[in-house]
Amino acid sequence: MEKEFRSKERGSFIQNKLVPFMGKLGQQRHLGAIRDAFATLIPLIIAGSIGTLINAIGFGGAGSGYVSILGLICKIAHPDLTNAQISELISSGIVKVGDTTILNEIAWHKVSTIFGLALGHISTATIGMISIYFSFLFGYFLSLSKNFAEPIIAGLLSTAALVLSALGSVSFVQGAPGLITAILITIFTTEVFVKLTQVKALLIKLPDGVPPAVGKSFSVFLPSVLTLMCVSGLVMLVFGPAMIWQTWHVQAGENFSQSFEDMKGFQDWLAGLPSLPKPDAMPSWWNNEIWNNFSHQSSLDGVNDYIKSLSSHDQSILSSMISFAAGKTNNSGNGMGAILNPGSSSIIKAVLTHGHLILSMNYQKITTDYTGFGLAQAIYQFFTTPFLGFATGNGSIGIALVYVFFVSVFWLFGIHGTNLLMGIFTPIFTMIVLMNQDLVNAAGSYDAAKASGQMGIFGSPFFDSFVFIGGAGCTLTLLVATFIFSKRQDLKEIAKYATPAGCFQINEPVMFGFPIVLNPIYAIPFIFTQVANLFVAWFFIKVNLVKMPTIMAAPWTTPWFIGGVISTIDYRALIPAFINFGIDLLIYIPFVLVDNKVYFSKLKETSVEAYEQEMRYYDDPEFRFNVITDRKIAGLEEKATTVMSNAMYNNEFLAKRFTDAEKIAKLQAENNAKAEVKKEVILKELEKLKADRAAKALKLKPKWDAYMQKKATKAAQKHQL
Repeated sequence: MEKEFRSKERGSFIQNKLVPFMGKLGQQRHLGAIRDAFATLIPLIIAGSIGTLINAIGFGGAGSGYVSILGLICKIAHPDLTNAQISELISSGIVKVGDTTILNEIAWHKVSTIFGLALGHISTATIGMISIYFSFLFGYFLSLSKNFAEPIIAGLLSTAALVLSALGSVSFVQGAPGLITAILITIFTTEVFVKLTQVKALLIKLPDGVPPAVGKSFSVFLPSVLTLMCVSGLVMLVFGPAMIWQTWHVQAGENFSQSFEDMKGFQDWLAGLPSLPKPDAMPSWWNNEIWNNFSHQSSLDGVNDYIKSLSSHDQSILSSMISFAAGKTNNSGNGMGAILNPGSSSIIKAVLTHGHLILSMNYQKITTDYTGFGLAQAIYQFFTTPFLGFATGNGSIGIALVYVFFVSVFWLFGIHGTNLLMGIFTPIFTMIVLMNQDLVNAAGSYDAAKASGQMGIFGSPFFDSFVFIGGAGCTLTLLVATFIFSKRQDLKEIAKYATPAGCFQINEPVMFGFPIVLNPIYAIPFIFTQVANLFVAWFFIKVNLVKMPTIMAAPWTTPWFIGGVISTIDYRALIPAFINFGIDLLIYIPFVLVDNKVYFSKLKETSVEAYEQEMRYYDDPEFRFNVITDRKIAGLEEKATTVMSNAMYNNEFLAKRFTDAEKIAKLQAENNAKAEVKKEVILKELEKLKADRAAKALKLKPKWDAYMQKKATKAAQKHQL
């Protein structure tokens, strides 16, 4: 009794407290405005991603090299070149072996560069400016939610405030990393602006002869000025202390890679380092012993082994020294480009493959010093950077688990979980995948971008491609399990019509048709299929069997396995996609069987006749054939009746719409004639179906009888035992 009471109490809390609260949260205007702004940006995001995708697949851009159509053509033209040499030819126009140039065909590089720039800048103009566009749209929709009469002005003011918050540095806030800043600045700007426009003393009323557009703009002139002054005040609260203390700055992790074919190439690179410090100008953290041991190795194997033998502190020092000597950083203290924490924040990775050595250096440096430290820079440094570190690092899987779990839970109570949580999680997941794309474009290859340690797994396409197979709860696999294992006629009929939509990630027919909503039998698989999918896909990406999502070119309605290949530009994404499909199917099968058992047990108790009809449907093939064909016949008969009914309704509409009796009669006669023609076609189809049914039944009758006889014999033998 106590357990039952507690169970009812929990159910009451969820239905009476949690569900209404989350319903209100879903209608919260700030979250709704964020959702609408991102929904409006989808065409731009897809356009930018498609530009990058075509560049990568067609012309060797984004580091795809030989894995492209241009690479394939190059391989046909030069079959003797290795894949690495083809990538080198596309990226530079020459192929070298040591110091010797074995091929010089600059045309390959020019083709890649021309198309790469033209297509790549589609991404620059769309995804590269995403925060600017978002700030306008967010301000627009947020002001609309307050029924503000001039939402365009609110949007423009939000964008102006965003740029102002960065002390005019548009480049600092224009890309994906500026989204969190854009959200915070836009909320403040729009709320203050709309509030000020409600103060009548601040509104300027111009004479009636002034054009309406001019009058509306001038009416909010003072609120606009005061709003931007408020933003300036916040900027001064940050910029003032930054200038006084001169210690605040924005830091960012950067990386670069260097590859060597032989030891001579390594030594030539060392000799040509542009910023190698002189003995009297060594940074205080410089370690001559580590540098000398590193630079005086006799082979690439020795370099690789030496790096791996160093402690993490010494590896950090070595990475910092290389970055400094290569001119990537300086030793200016708190100035622009200064390296930070050289003994702890830098990382060096060495990879020796096929005799080639690849070194990848990661380091932290100051990208904006105190002279440019405004409000946007403060938000990025003190909030966005730690949050992104959490969202792309150890905390990423926790965020993803919370998302997929609550999407499922809310759906189970009839609330559209994805839409409800979109306002909260979309900025995070969109920012991650767009940053991945920017990193790949900037680094020139996926491997170099991944070596930076700044890429994140859980971008938006991850969930559509690997987790939500057929929609929330992976219901496409439930439909397949229903077709194969279920004996319920009603669910098979629903599955027949729901499967095409499920292939395109739309599962409302399943949610409310089966239904899944408030269905305790399917609650467990509905939640845990997604959790299983998340861990499987995460594992494949984590161990480098599949690339991280870097492209948002596929809409969420793209079939899951196609979306996975597009978003990762990696055909291996098919492996976890179909493994997850198989796992989900196995999870759902026992619950489909349990659902059948519960359903038929209740049916047997409530209606013996209906139960016997259901059993006969699966035991008697002739009866099943007749039921199925009867449904088709009934459907055609209803279709013929509907054609004539529609004609009658159209004629009634014409009689009300027109007054000319002759015209009405003519149009009604045409309607009736068309309806009769359609009806005749349907009736002919009906007669053909009946004839085919009779012929097929006659042909299959012996087979049916033999099957039923065999079954009866088995039943008699079993009874005797």
